[in-house]
Amino acid sequence: VSVWSDNLDEEMERMAALSEDYNYIALDAQFPGLVALPAGPFGNYADYNYQTLRLNVELTKVIQIGFSFMDENGNRPDDGPSTWRFNFQFNPQEDLLSQDPIDTRRRSMPRNLYEGLDPSAFAEALTGSGIVLNEEIHWIAYSATTDFFKKSGVGPVSKQEAPWVTFAAMYDFGHLIKLLTEESLPAQAPTFMESLDMFFPTRCDLSKYVESVPTLRKFTKQRTFFRKAHHLLTVFFHLPESVRRTAFDPGEEDPESEQQTEQTTASEKSGHHGLAFQ
Repeated sequence: VSVWSDNLDEEMERMAALSEDYNYIALDAQFPGLVALPAGPFGNYADYNYQTLRLNVELTKVIQIGFSFMDENGNRPDDGPSTWRFNFQFNPQEDLLSQDPIDTRRRSMPRNLYEGLDPSAFAEALTGSGIVLNEEIHWIAYSATTDFFKKSGVGPVSKQEAPWVTFAAMYDFGHLIKLLTEESLPAQAPTFMESLDMFFPTRCDLSKYVESVPTLRKFTKQRTFFRKAHHLLTVFFHLPESVRRTAFDPGEEDPESEQQTEQTTASEKSGHHGLAFQ
């Protein structure tokens, strides 16, 4: 279902009602891509990755956010939609867009300009839906719990690969948190993770488990495969049941991550982050 300014309330109500029984949700988003890089200094790899996300979420507007639903057994409803796509106000002539050729198809979006959703109206409707801030909602994402300290365990990371591909779900959630709070993202990655845990407390990071699905290993070098919400749900319900039962349990803090968190915090207190457009 495509959602525009004239059917926001109606479709948000339908989506909220569905989530009571179909509470396994995958998220995907379209956004303008990478438009700038932070200038540093950076305390570590995690600091750089988070500041890149923070800068680009701050400078750009989300174009579309999609939600796809299944129940605990991997079923979709028989008598109605299971996927909604919310389309936002966007003016390609004024709003920042990546210069990557892959983004050229996004440069003609007249309907977004005239019928796109007001971000504040969407945020109010989503907050009131009960889908966020709810431990009973199971969010399934790709690279959504690594808190920027590690590269994803799936496939080699190309030197040319954009951070928004490596940390795909983090950018999706980053745009959502910006919309929901109507504020800039936190200056520090640990504070961002606190917001992520508050709004989306029950999450599964598929990047930890896809190697457990032999038939899906051919996709592990194609990170864009994991950019579609319906693909994420399909992968999750192909995981062994024993894995699915514990996939949403919070993991233990990695000592290396904890040490890098302290280094990041110290660096951000003393450092300055500038802009380097590309």
